Amino acid sequence: MAMVFALGACNLNDGGFIFSAKDMGITIPTNDLKPKGESALKAAALPVEVTVRFANPVYSAIDQTLKVEAQFKSDQPGQQLFGMNVRFWFDSSVLKFMQFVNFKGGYQPMIPNPPYIAQAVLSARTLWGFQGAPIFVNGAVILTNKINPIYLDTWVTLFSVKFKVNNPVQGDFCPPLVWDLKANPAEGGYLRGCAGVVITIVNTFDPNMDSWYSNEKCAQFNWMYNNPSVMPCYGVATGSSCVSIL
Repeated sequence: MAMVFALGACNLNDGGFIFSAKDMGITIPTNDLKPKGESALKAAALPVEVTVRFANPVYSAIDQTLKVEAQFKSDQPGQQLFGMNVRFWFDSSVLKFMQFVNFKGGYQPMIPNPPYIAQAVLSARTLWGFQGAPIFVNGAVILTNKINPIYLDTWVTLFSVKFKVNNPVQGDFCPPLVWDLKANPAEGGYLRGCAGVVITIVNTFDPNMDSWYSNEKCAQFNWMYNNPSVMPCYGVATGSSCVSIL
């Protein structure tokens, strides 16, 4: 069976984006580059929309860690996640990435595993409204066992992300986590030529293909997009999903 899923989509030779990985001070490993043919395939995606969000933050005072759930929902019934490039940004001044945990059903991490982590230059923080340098996380998950399917008819949690909290202070804690997808999903992610968050669904219409592209959407966590015609930065942090540190 063939599958429409790959780890790349960060071809630094493509144009159309304001900042490149080099501009950000980030080096993308060569095995993470994606052929330009992806653009044509993605344009032919079925009109199945899948939204991903972070939700239900839990802080542990014992080890000073934060866990958030990665949740998914489709606009059409009977859809299953096949695979995903798990790409997002966070503020290095408040969090340190640890790992993906608590996988549900038949989902597992895949290459790059552990996820590729890169820190942008400090000056890039203003683009996201962060206090510290932005950190880019590039990982992936994939369906390896279809025995007990999990459908995306309502919000479902398929795995969680665990962070170490830097210097926790008593009070409300509202760290921004920014999925790597622009306000207009057709523009892809924030690195030049990078498709950003890529989500594929289990293929139910073609016996020769295991998976197919979806139309991705992201509900951002403690962060909101800016209107690019009004402000040059991508967005600003908000306090919509906080946990209490006692």
